Amino acid sequence: MTAVVRLDDPYVDTLVREALAAQCPSLAIVSEWPPQDHDGDAPPLLQWREYEQVDWDMVSRHPECSLANTYCIRKALIRKIQMANAFQYYCAKRPGCTLARHVPETWIFRLDHPSYLDEALNECWEVERGFRNNLACDDPRERERFIMKPSMTGRGAGIYLLESLADMEQVLEALFEDSDDDDEDDDDDDDDGEQGSAWMLREWVIQRYIGRPLLLANDPRKFHIRAYVLSVGRMHVYLYREMLALFAGADYDAADIAALDRHLTNTCLQQHARDFDESRAVRAFWDLASHGLDRPALDGIFDQCARILGDCFAAVTSDAVGFQALPNAFELYGFDFLVDDARHVWLLEANAFPDFAQTGEQLRGLVRGLFEATVGVAVCPFVAAVEHGTPPPSTPPSDPRLRLVYDRSTSHT
Repeated sequence: MTAVVRLDDPYVDTLVREALAAQCPSLAIVSEWPPQDHDGDAPPLLQWREYEQVDWDMVSRHPECSLANTYCIRKALIRKIQMANAFQYYCAKRPGCTLARHVPETWIFRLDHPSYLDEALNECWEVERGFRNNLACDDPRERERFIMKPSMTGRGAGIYLLESLADMEQVLEALFEDSDDDDEDDDDDDDDGEQGSAWMLREWVIQRYIGRPLLLANDPRKFHIRAYVLSVGRMHVYLYREMLALFAGADYDAADIAALDRHLTNTCLQQHARDFDESRAVRAFWDLASHGLDRPALDGIFDQCARILGDCFAAVTSDAVGFQALPNAFELYGFDFLVDDARHVWLLEANAFPDFAQTGEQLRGLVRGLFEATVGVAVCPFVAAVEHGTPPPSTPPSDPRLRLVYDRSTSHT
């Protein structure tokens, strides 16, 4: 039996191979498929590859003996606009649900050209009203702020913090000027590759900015929580207990929205800075107990994350077009949460194929534990079932490092 493992990030590729070799010794691990000495039509038992490299025809034709490390269709979770739509539909039917209380107010914003801005804002008039209210607010810390994110980018790219219509106009003019230049460059190319960046910049989500984040007693920097989440089959969903706290590059100041390093906590935005210090940028979540948060507070935050995730997957899996769970697939996601000064947790976004390398070398063992748990829960039972010619178990085995947050077979939502 063969496992095809090939991931772009050596940090992740190595950890995956180590976990498979330790727990599934019967698997022959290769980087390419088919290998040169392959004879016959038998598929690899496991594909652990980048999304674009997965052979979906093989996965669909051999559901009993071919496992993939990602679902084919899950845009309702990882595309910001589709996620916002799924949440809105779900919460409209369940006004008091957990999700309704733990997702910032969100608007979908589409714009073909800055000259149509007035019409586009009709679809999110609350944002325009907030801009108008800010004109009469002298204290910048009391103004309504909004954060604008492109629907299809990640790692902090293209994020803007806005408090006025002038802010938005300035951002959009610059974006569309750049994208028009890219389109002209694309027109000069003869190949049929992906469209230029202009098409990446016509859809955004706008969220109400959480302006009072929880700050530690001995560290005035804003931070967010990165949680790793495993979904298995169709489906059981688990929250990895070892979460991360990712810190901004500068002390938080609500009045200074021009300095994004005070507000954006994406580690990938800081890594190239000359004074970047990994030990200050990334900390283990449970280690925050030594920075002013007691264990009951941390337990409460973790429990909120778990409840939010349960509702999140109930919402996105109810969208049969946007999320199609497969019995012979699993996937790891990175979820971002923000805690406000009332210790209320807010779900910000979800990412497929998260950047594990941002965890850094100091906390490499944390990521190693995640892949070990993933192999034990998602891969080993499938391997054993193929070896014995039996169906995989309907319920994956438990692992103390993983907390079950959603079981579709018992969910009535």
